[in-house]
Amino acid sequence: MSRFQRLLVTGLLLVALPPSAAQASQLATASRGGTGLARLPAGQVVERVTIRSNRQQQYAAFLPSRYSTDQAWPVLVVLDPRGRALLPLDRVREVADRLGYIVLSSWNSRSDEPEDHNADAINAILDDADRLLSIDPHRIYLVGQSGTARGSWIFGYSLRGNVAGIIGYGAGTPRDFPLESPRPGVPAGPDFFGAAGIDDYNFDEMWALDARLDSLGVRHHIGWFDGIHAWPGAADLAEAVEWMHLQAMRRGLLAADRPWIDALYRSRLGDAAMMRAAGASYRAWRRFRAIETDFAGLHDIAAATEHRRELERQPGVFQAERHLGELVRQQEAFNRKLGEVLGD
Repeated sequence: MSRFQRLLVTGLLLVALPPSAAQASQLATASRGGTGLARLPAGQVVERVTIRSNRQQQYAAFLPSRYSTDQAWPVLVVLDPRGRALLPLDRVREVADRLGYIVLSSWNSRSDEPEDHNADAINAILDDADRLLSIDPHRIYLVGQSGTARGSWIFGYSLRGNVAGIIGYGAGTPRDFPLESPRPGVPAGPDFFGAAGIDDYNFDEMWALDARLDSLGVRHHIGWFDGIHAWPGAADLAEAVEWMHLQAMRRGLLAADRPWIDALYRSRLGDAAMMRAAGASYRAWRRFRAIETDFAGLHDIAAATEHRRELERQPGVFQAERHLGELVRQQEAFNRKLGEVLGD
């Protein structure tokens, strides 16, 4: 029997059964399984795995090339809104292999359908992973786009303590989702890495979410990429997994790797400096500001702070920030009015 709480579907509400004392004890112990190694070879994509506990559920799988049962491995549970398991898996495969993440990508996940399919998909994938693989039960990451990104907030908070992070593209939280500030003595909710294409119709929603998470003190990173309402490319997905890897070190879920942190910091700083040199002052300013937040307490951020302050002295930077903020507020007002007209 899987150690993970099962997500239940009641109408449109997804909740989780509270764990018993015995289950809570089991959840604190890392899996040391391995009976599935014969059909899940390391370093290769297995296009279709049928889940033993629910044979209607299938997923594509990738185990890092150095996978073994000698340690517990983090897991990326990927939910494409149309069940195209290989599309996002192919884009996240390189970073997963490099950093050591198992990738399990559902063929059954869906978005914008009358019946929810994603709770069953997550339940089945986690059950199979727990039985077959050596997984870290405290480092599960949900990866979604559009509606599956939105639903991941419910799943992530239902499985807090197991789900360490959510990577979501093109959608924010469900309506009226009860986000809360971190509190002493209460298990932290998942960290969040989000992004939207600059031509995504949900760009304004992601912008507003960034400000909301800032106000609550929820650890997050929200960025933008050149594109529409879709998955980003491999480089953007790699940035998301790298950010989660960094936050796992912050949380104490992973030992701090100082050379790796230093290399990542220098890479991010170099990217932002290139933006600045190309004249993209506003984007560079946001990038330097994000570097400060992402690396604070893990690396000396003086260089990023200096760049950010220099750019703040350019009047065009704050003009751009105010202009985009006003456009987002206008779009939100329009969306509210449209909802009232349509009775939504």
